[in-house]
Amino acid sequence: MLSANAVTSLSLECMYEEMDIHFPSFTRDEFEALISDFAVRYEALCKRIATCAQPHICIGDADISSLPVELIGGGSRIPIVKRITQSVFTSAPRATLNATESVSKGCAIHAAMLSPNFRVKEYKITDVAVYAAKIGYYSPISQVSNGSQRELYPFLPEDINKIVNILKVGDSLPKVLDVSFEREENFDLYTFYENSQGAEINRARVLPHQYLLNHSTVTDVAGDFSIKEGVISRHNKVKLRFKVSLVGAVDIVSAQVTTEYDTVGTAAADPADASAPTGEQTPSEPQGEGEAKSGKEAPQEKRIRKERKTSQAFIEKHPIADGIPPDAVIRLKAHEKEMCSLDLLVQRTAETRNALETCFYEYRYQIVNADGELHQFTPPADIPKFDQMCAEASAWLESAEGDDASLADYASRLAPMQAIVDSAIKKSRNFQSLPLGMQEFEAKLSGHLARLGELKSDTDGGWHTAEELAGMHAALQDAESWYARSKDEAASQPLHAEPILTLEKLHGKLKETERSVLTLLSKRRPPPPKPEPSAQKEETDVKSKEASGGAGTTQPGDMEVE
Repeated sequence: MLSANAVTSLSLECMYEEMDIHFPSFTRDEFEALISDFAVRYEALCKRIATCAQPHICIGDADISSLPVELIGGGSRIPIVKRITQSVFTSAPRATLNATESVSKGCAIHAAMLSPNFRVKEYKITDVAVYAAKIGYYSPISQVSNGSQRELYPFLPEDINKIVNILKVGDSLPKVLDVSFEREENFDLYTFYENSQGAEINRARVLPHQYLLNHSTVTDVAGDFSIKEGVISRHNKVKLRFKVSLVGAVDIVSAQVTTEYDTVGTAAADPADASAPTGEQTPSEPQGEGEAKSGKEAPQEKRIRKERKTSQAFIEKHPIADGIPPDAVIRLKAHEKEMCSLDLLVQRTAETRNALETCFYEYRYQIVNADGELHQFTPPADIPKFDQMCAEASAWLESAEGDDASLADYASRLAPMQAIVDSAIKKSRNFQSLPLGMQEFEAKLSGHLARLGELKSDTDGGWHTAEELAGMHAALQDAESWYARSKDEAASQPLHAEPILTLEKLHGKLKETERSVLTLLSKRRPPPPKPEPSAQKEETDVKSKEASGGAGTTQPGDMEVE
């Protein structure tokens, strides 16, 4: 409201215990005074972004002031935000960028870059690290951590004595870097944000334990022990690969162990020496060496060789504690569950109180007054009783005891009153809906009787037996007699009595009758029986003879001569 207007009115309904607050005049200056702390923090953030982004601008001799600044979100409409942004970046901010449209276009462009069917200009998105990140671990060759380090990093264990930078302010993101450690056994590694005085982290929103990004244990760093003979020395080098995502999240993606051995071995004989005949000199031998070889073997020379083996280490990631002890977490969860139960109890209490008020505010006139809609459906003995209960409940709710009563107290007074109201409403609804149900029952019963009259028994050319038709007729007659009897009894009883004929009873009786009747009504005519094969053959022969005009048959008077 204050984005377009310098003065407006402000109303807050039910701010505290059903209390409404209204400010007839609320100015923009008053609002900016309330958010002055936010304005200071936002200005510091803008200056930090401008400082970090300036080295990464590679558009000729362009300055950051010549580039557009886009603001996204509802907060971009606040005038003080626009003023601070313009004062830092020396250019008016724009709010024409649609975040959803930008994401959609970016996905389409990236898909086209990956597809071999399209040729588009490749785009590369980089970000700038605003906060520095470090890793901490225990180094056996480093000094013990001093007190100043403990003050800067209180969330690290006491034995951590080595801190190394892996991400500096202004570095491009995403980023991949390798860090090597000389280790012979498993070790723990902590990744965290810089917490020194020079790092401008919003400490109003970040708790001390939230500087920690992740805690990992590197296991299986002992290396390869396949080489066992002649080993003088061995040492391991563990290379960890860190990956910093576009949003600044640091993760360890791989761990490789390189084991170097120093082994002692004899020098291998020269193949040329083995192939030369005894007593002959090879071209590479000086004069006289051939004679020495033929007489006595020279001693073998021992050499130190270096071998290297590579293996993979495992990274075990631990969940970062949120700074709350486990017993406190259990206790707080129990409190949360208790609060939810209390909220549910308060809601049910309010609903029960409203139902009690509805009984004597809405239904009291309808039941007690002679012109009320539910008066004729309420038994005469219950009318004065209901009137008295309504009067007592109204007086009790207006008292101090009823104003702050429990759910059980409200329910105990509501139950007998609600029973009378529900009974009267049920009878009234049955009285209104019964005529339509009776018309439907009569129409369906008449239709079934009409279809029964059209059916014939198997003796008269039909496909139903006489017993089936008699059973169907008896079921329909029984339903018709029950309906006539119940209709007469319902017409003679008062409206406040429990109804004899209800819509549920009509539907139940109709369903019971149709279950047996419709089975027979849907019975189909059976197919005609198939003739026997011999009779069918004789019939075929007769038809073929008639078609041929009697050829081949013996006429009367003809004589056969042998």
